[in-house]
Amino acid sequence: MEKLLTPEVLGEMLGMSVQTVYNRRAQGLSLPPAVKLGRLLRFRQSDVQDWITSQMENPVPIMAQPIPRRKGRPSKEEQVTSRGK
Repeated sequence: MEKLLTPEVLGEMLGMSVQTVYNRRAQGLSLPPAVKLGRLLRFRQSDVQDWITSQMENPVPIMAQPIPRRKGRPSKEEQVTSRGK
């Protein structure tokens, strides 16, 4: 039989408080599927692992992202080239 995790253990695994686990469930926010045993809330360990894996983002390589230029004062080069126009 698979181990069932309490909301306390799940919160510790995810780095959130127990109250946050209950709040996210009540608000319908993203959490692993839960098992209700009477009034107890439990989470299957395999469901938690699958959910964590599904939450991972596919990072884009840093070099592929252009670095946006901050708006502000023009550089000296830009000032000189704009005077020549």
